[in-house]
Amino acid sequence: MKLMRTIIIYIMCAVMLAGSVFTAQAKDRVYRNGKQICRYNDESIFIYGDSRVGGMMKTNPDFGGSVVYGGHFRQEYNDKNATFKLPFEDGTTKYKYAYYIFGQFRSNNGNYNGYGTKYKDSYSYIKAKAKSSLKKNGYCHIWLFCTTNDANKNYKNNIKDIFEFAKKAQGWNAKYKGKTKYVKVHIVHIVPDKYGKKISAKYLKGFNNYVDAQAEKFNKTIKKGYRLYINDYNNIVKDKSIYTREYRKTHPNANIGYGMKNGEEDVLHYTKDTYLVIGNWIRIKSKKY
Repeated sequence: MKLMRTIIIYIMCAVMLAGSVFTAQAKDRVYRNGKQICRYNDESIFIYGDSRVGGMMKTNPDFGGSVVYGGHFRQEYNDKNATFKLPFEDGTTKYKYAYYIFGQFRSNNGNYNGYGTKYKDSYSYIKAKAKSSLKKNGYCHIWLFCTTNDANKNYKNNIKDIFEFAKKAQGWNAKYKGKTKYVKVHIVHIVPDKYGKKISAKYLKGFNNYVDAQAEKFNKTIKKGYRLYINDYNNIVKDKSIYTREYRKTHPNANIGYGMKNGEEDVLHYTKDTYLVIGNWIRIKSKKY
């Protein structure tokens, strides 16, 4: 009988332990995964961003990278400014969450929670794929698209997390045919919605000017590798770019502009043709070196 009680106690402890493990896994799945695309094959062009970048990735299958619909670069867990409030899989709604574009998360006390290393959007995984790309192809471009999802919040915090990643990626390198090759990192300005209602002109100017200033400041410190490149695809979606005009020559019926949602113009996301044009713009700027 005593032996039987001991066995029952061990079984109960095991069940409780398993329950705590499953709860942690459930939380992890919920708060880090919105609608997401992670794809890596033999690409040397990796793109990271939100739903608009998701459209670029779906329309241009030669790109690798990771995108999160409704995603943020700011990596704070239980952020009081989080856009989304989601339940855990156990039904609780104790915390607020945001969807983060990179898989490694920083808590309010500044410590990493350890969930980042095994996912395809984590720093360590991206670094491994970038180095593999350099070894195989001799070049690798990483594109970081500033998201509209953090618009009108404190942009210095949001930009800080973009540059934290960019500065690390700028130093990644590998040997190709006996020569050391470095990653080239591009940061793309935040691009507003069609009518500028989601992002005010004042915020847009302040955000992008701060991006420029941070890039210029870091570029002065670089000893090896390439500078951070600042880009802006705004003219493309406004039908003013050479890439748009050239595409129209070969696709006279192209639907350049914004996508439709429920029969009305979306004013934020784009049509397939527009994503193809933006993809071509990225491709041309991501030349071998």
